[in-house]
Amino acid sequence: MLWCLHGFLGQGSDWDGLRATWPADLPPLRSPDLFAAPGDEESLEEFGARFADAVAVEDPTPIVMGYSLGGRLALHALLARPALWRAGVIVSAHLGLAEPGSRNERRAADAAWAERFRLDDWTALLEAWNARDVFGGRAHALPRPESAFDREALARGLETWSLGNQADLPPQISRLPMPILWIAGEEDDRYVAQGEWAAEQGIDVRLSVAPGAAHRVPWEAPDWFAETVSDFIRGLGE
Repeated sequence: MLWCLHGFLGQGSDWDGLRATWPADLPPLRSPDLFAAPGDEESLEEFGARFADAVAVEDPTPIVMGYSLGGRLALHALLARPALWRAGVIVSAHLGLAEPGSRNERRAADAAWAERFRLDDWTALLEAWNARDVFGGRAHALPRPESAFDREALARGLETWSLGNQADLPPQISRLPMPILWIAGEEDDRYVAQGEWAAEQGIDVRLSVAPGAAHRVPWEAPDWFAETVSDFIRGLGE
């Protein structure tokens, strides 16, 4: 199966558009909800280990795909059990911050956003979130009604899974044995650079850049994305 992890402020249903056009000859998609309800605080490493263990129970040849925060979580699943995974697809994800000062700044920024997700008016909050530079001034194509989320779960996700709490991963990426497709949008310079860095570090990491897309590649370039990912998975058998 292709196990799909959504990003922050996302849902498992974010992958329904891809699922609707997914070729029948390829592994089916599974897409869990990460923010359905608050749970125990779980580090990135703990999530990766738990998720990989759960997948291993029902899928002997899994592939993991993650977008943004989901991409960082997918990387931790690959690192937790490298021998389990057939391959990985990482979309618009960050490898980590090397400097302690940068990590502290990111933790503080994510803590401030977490409080806003607990308290702010939802409509104004979404406008502010979507106005962040990382999204290139583009609104999300998918609806984000307040009723679909647990605010406390979102806030805890920002705090616990902050990029400031992530180890700088390039040394670990270099030891991953499985093929990895790394995807970024051509208008998302920061994350194209992350993909280039990952490709330089990894044993079998290949970067594909989506034309005309920014950070939210699967929804800004859906046809390109589906074709690129399906071609990659078909190529695993060659």
